[in-house]
Amino acid sequence: MKKDEKYSDVRRFARLPVSQKVEYKEMGDTIDTTALRTSKLKNLSPGGLQFASGKPAKPDDILQLKFSIRLAGKKVEIPVIARVVHCRRFKPGQYGIGVEFVDFQWTDIHALHKFVTKRGK
Repeated sequence: MKKDEKYSDVRRFARLPVSQKVEYKEMGDTIDTTALRTSKLKNLSPGGLQFASGKPAKPDDILQLKFSIRLAGKKVEIPVIARVVHCRRFKPGQYGIGVEFVDFQWTDIHALHKFVTKRGK
């Protein structure tokens, strides 16, 4: 996205600001969660998330992501397939990549919804 382009911030779900680890890589022909890059989540919702990256991504790129949440005292690991919606340059060599989830387990998204709702109060 160019610097002077306007970005419409319309979402189906409210985002919860978070600062925790997320692992990701570009989607290949098969799902493979080995050799993921590690980064920091910026915000999180049941429909998508934003994370920091030292490398830009293009809209519509497909990524594999894996992150965890703590729900009812238990660690819940959430693997998802996501589509890049936007990539914003924060400063040289630092990008914010926003994605929407496109393939996931419904039980994971339900747990994520509970997590966001509980933490967002």
